[in-house]
Amino acid sequence: MTPIRSLSSSSLVAMGLLMAPLALAQTVEATPDPVQQASEKAEVRRDLEAETADNPLAITAYRRNYVMPWTYNTNPDEADFREISTDGGVDHSEVKFQLSFKVKLLDDILGRNGDLYFAYTQRSWWQAYNSEASSPFRETNYEPEAFMSFDNSWTVLGWTNTINRIGFAHQSNGRSDPLSRSWNRLYAETIFQRGDWAFSVAPHWRIPENDRDDDNPDLEDYIGYGDLTLVAQSAIRKYR
Repeated sequence: MTPIRSLSSSSLVAMGLLMAPLALAQTVEATPDPVQQASEKAEVRRDLEAETADNPLAITAYRRNYVMPWTYNTNPDEADFREISTDGGVDHSEVKFQLSFKVKLLDDILGRNGDLYFAYTQRSWWQAYNSEASSPFRETNYEPEAFMSFDNSWTVLGWTNTINRIGFAHQSNGRSDPLSRSWNRLYAETIFQRGDWAFSVAPHWRIPENDRDDDNPDLEDYIGYGDLTLVAQSAIRKYR
């Protein structure tokens, strides 16, 4: 019978010491570089948007597109709602959704950079469950805009600045007095990416109106002077 030989404890320790650097090296190699990831994601986006330039009917997503089947408004405006429907009172529960897209108009205006876009965003609050009032739309905001977009690859502290934009936007609820609400603004936006994370800083300046025409005199008290956005790519989307 052939004897069974076992490894001594010292041999196991030696093998462990030899294998540890190899395992560590494999782990390091498997960890993606977040700066490289950001550059690759930006390059994929640029390639996809470049393909749409050859199709004048192509549109791409702009801001978030979503549907929230149920939202709750703690303090709806009863007086304004009576201007919309007199069949019943306003409901606290409603559906909220947003549609947003953009279309490239001109490519590489400033040499090899600087693209001109038209964009449109619509956000609606729908009293879908208010059958007593025939389920009207309580409010819809329409926001057309035009902006210049500049690609970039500047990196600071591990974050890559991939896009910079300057633009003009008009937002209105499309109603006549006394429910009319509208305003115009100029804005700048800068977007940074790192791995699966991205954040944007977008300050804006409201174009002044005279007191007689201004139907939003205290608008800045509610919306502030810009937007900060932080997003992460979900694991479901990443590995789908």
